[in-house]
Amino acid sequence: MGLVVVGLALLDISVWVLVLMRFVDEADQTHQLPIITTTMLTFGMGASLQALLTRVGGGIFTKPAAPSAPTLSEKLKPALPPPGNPILNRPTIR
Repeated sequence: MGLVVVGLALLDISVWVLVLMRFVDEADQTHQLPIITTTMLTFGMGASLQALLTRVGGGIFTKPAAPSAPTLSEKLKPALPPPGNPILNRPTIR
């Protein structure tokens, strides 16, 4: 599985280099490769920083749900029947 991940990463990098070589026309051949590598490194650093901040943030979508969970269970408790003894409450099987 690790080799598949590495292979897909190399394929992704190769495709991006080919795409950027096609669209970077303002530089001559000697300056084209440094522009492409700088662009790819900049996008990589931005994606890495975004992943780090998302990981450190702890999930912004789960934090508002935590305080509302106990209040929701308190609202539903009166509607639930008392648990009792499940062995005594079952119907007789013949």
